[in-house]
Amino acid sequence: MDRRRLLIAVLAFTSLALAVAGLVVWREMSPSIAALTARCASRHTLGCGLAFPPPYRLHPLRAELLWAAAAVTGLVAVALTLLPYLRRDGAVAASS
Repeated sequence: MDRRRLLIAVLAFTSLALAVAGLVVWREMSPSIAALTARCASRHTLGCGLAFPPPYRLHPLRAELLWAAAAVTGLVAVALTLLPYLRRDGAVAASS
């Protein structure tokens, strides 16, 4: 395997890992409805949402930044994959 293909494989794997990390952060940020109802049922009804702040105060921007980084990394991997084919067909203009 030459260096170009190894670089493309590493970029693709990194893109996938960043996308999965974004999904994990998103799931930590937004709990399920069952978790919220169980939490409210175990405490006093009066102070369910007011007195006890939820433990999932992560900002959604973290997950969105991970997804954006995954998209950019994936696009770079695709561009590196397609670049030899574009040069062979003459679709890329010669630099002057």
